[in-house]
Amino acid sequence: MGKRQRAVRLTNAGLEQVKVALDEAWHRQFSGEKLTREMKADLMGVSVKTADRVLHGKGVDRSTLTHIFQALKL
Repeated sequence: MGKRQRAVRLTNAGLEQVKVALDEAWHRQFSGEKLTREMKADLMGVSVKTADRVLHGKGVDRSTLTHIFQALKL
């Protein structure tokens, strides 16, 4: 049996970095439009449900967080 991955959460500093990067990416790509849950998820490269979990400080797997940081160029 493989090792089970446990859900991890971003630190407050990490969450702040993601939020700032989302805001900057939104201004570059969608300026003038309202930043929706769907746009946030698209910018992060994940589903709406996963984006909500991350942005509300809930756990996701480590590889998802890595993907989000890469998508936002952090």
